[in-house]
Amino acid sequence: MKFINRLSTVLSIIMLCLIAGNILLLSDIKTAIQTGSAIQEWMSFTVAIFLIIIGLSHLFAILNSVKLFLHFRNDSLLRSATFVICFFSLFLLAVDVMMLSDIGHEYIAGYDTTDEWRIVFAGHAVHVVFALLLLFQCIAANRLISKNSELTTAVKDEALFLTVTQIGIVSAILGLICLFLLSGAGLPQKHLGGLYFLLCIVFILPYGLATGYWFFTKRKEYPADWYDEKQFADISLGAFVTLLSTIFIALVIYCLLTFRIIDINTSLWFPEYFMLSLLLFSGSTLYLSKRV
Repeated sequence: MKFINRLSTVLSIIMLCLIAGNILLLSDIKTAIQTGSAIQEWMSFTVAIFLIIIGLSHLFAILNSVKLFLHFRNDSLLRSATFVICFFSLFLLAVDVMMLSDIGHEYIAGYDTTDEWRIVFAGHAVHVVFALLLLFQCIAANRLISKNSELTTAVKDEALFLTVTQIGIVSAILGLICLFLLSGAGLPQKHLGGLYFLLCIVFILPYGLATGYWFFTKRKEYPADWYDEKQFADISLGAFVTLLSTIFIALVIYCLLTFRIIDINTSLWFPEYFMLSLLLFSGSTLYLSKRV
């Protein structure tokens, strides 16, 4: 475990260096495009290599997060946030590749590429955030490992139960933020529905994987034995709070729409409602679980 975590620490530092290098190279390429200068081939090749290494580092980071959980068997909001943002950052790496490809084609055709460059640099900002979170996670894990702090597993795998709720909270918050930002980005209406759906998939994926793993650990148990009494009470009350809250929020939004105080895109309604429900359920369940 020490070796894997130290390797992750090194990779997080390398990622920060590669991302910084990519930003500098991309800035030079952007300047060359704007001034009509020739773009040297080694710059494009280096950017591609850096993106590949960063992508592979993301995959290793996912493995490290899983290994840390299996080693310590404890819940960690930092680890949950790193896990979720890793998937988002990995998705943005794919977006970077597509945007850079579009920039290359549009540059040849003589079109403006300002919007594409904004997306690329925004994606790299998220990569920086992820690399920093990974570094902080590794530092925190190193401290626990050096102290031989192996925490005992709670009844009914409470650590996994709490981790799933934390991942749900982080996924929902980031999903809501990104959906709102996307809705105000001024993109053509015909593309928004697909983008909303894609973002939902990206943020639901880590939550779905965590939930799927939780179900996998319960595969040999009867459903009645999946929770202890407190967990069952917490989930039930959390679901009830979510039901009441979403009904009230839906009523408020309905009134605002009826009196035309606000205007919500129809393709945005369900993704936002889903993310909000996930946030309320996970948040209330986590609060009740942590309450003594």
